[in-house]
Amino acid sequence: MAIDNLTLFYAAVFLAGLLAVEGIYLFFFRTRNSGNLEANRRLRLQSKNPDGREVLEELRKEVRGGGGIGGYLDGKIASAGKSFSVSRLLVIMSMVGFMFFLFLALVLPVPALASLVIGVLSGVGFPLLWLKMKAKGRISKFSEQLPDALDTMARSLRAGHPFTAAMNLASTDLADPMGTELGIVVDEMTYGLELTTALENLQNRVRLQDLDYMVVAITIQHETGGNLAEVLANLSRVIRDRFRMFQKIKALSAEGRLSAWVISVLPFFVGAVIHLINPSYFGQYASDPTFHKLLLGGLFGIMLGAFTMFRMVNFRF
Repeated sequence: MAIDNLTLFYAAVFLAGLLAVEGIYLFFFRTRNSGNLEANRRLRLQSKNPDGREVLEELRKEVRGGGGIGGYLDGKIASAGKSFSVSRLLVIMSMVGFMFFLFLALVLPVPALASLVIGVLSGVGFPLLWLKMKAKGRISKFSEQLPDALDTMARSLRAGHPFTAAMNLASTDLADPMGTELGIVVDEMTYGLELTTALENLQNRVRLQDLDYMVVAITIQHETGGNLAEVLANLSRVIRDRFRMFQKIKALSAEGRLSAWVISVLPFFVGAVIHLINPSYFGQYASDPTFHKLLLGGLFGIMLGAFTMFRMVNFRF
């Protein structure tokens, strides 16, 4: 019995729908934590397992990952603050790649081999890009939480608590990612690490300039003595002022960034509209070598202009 293209199309659509439903279920309902609870990851683990050492090893494993491709992907997941397994990430990658393959092979006139290659690259690239964006957002959230953590520790120190207790208080009061990261520092000191070593591990996990300032201040006070509560309070105030200034700069440059996006996208939009209205407008010159040179020159000019505009309106903090 011969199988026509329509039957193959319906079978592919059914398989794509099945993979989409499975991927959505695994991603939203079978993650290791929902990410919407007020308690941070460390407190949730401690509520399920009273052995603090096992909780610390679990958190270290999530952050550290393992070897090979699985360890690399696990590290990307941990950096993004997510807790689904590598197998679920592979399911998502397969679903995204298969959807791209179906779209290119069945909807657009793209050869099967090219559709397969683009589908594989899209299935791998887009989830990793999403994880990278989530990791960047996690660092940004950590930066926003840092002044609150410093204020909490400063108030606890003024009340007479030791530094370990002050940091533990901040780890239980704050949500992720700050709560779990400070909790790992507290647990590492509880189970034998020096304060400086635990703080260095925190720096290795979270690459943030403001955090480096905090670590330097705490390390100097630990070695020479001094009023740590006052130092942390002043550092919190400085970070808040810097953050407020950065937000003001972003607000003032928002119009310029929007203009850069519009000017960069407008030539492609106009060209697509003209091609849809009158396909022969550009088609009659498609075989002309001069047209190809002019097209490449125009694309280079657009890219150069977009690069210049974005460099002018994006400020490095």
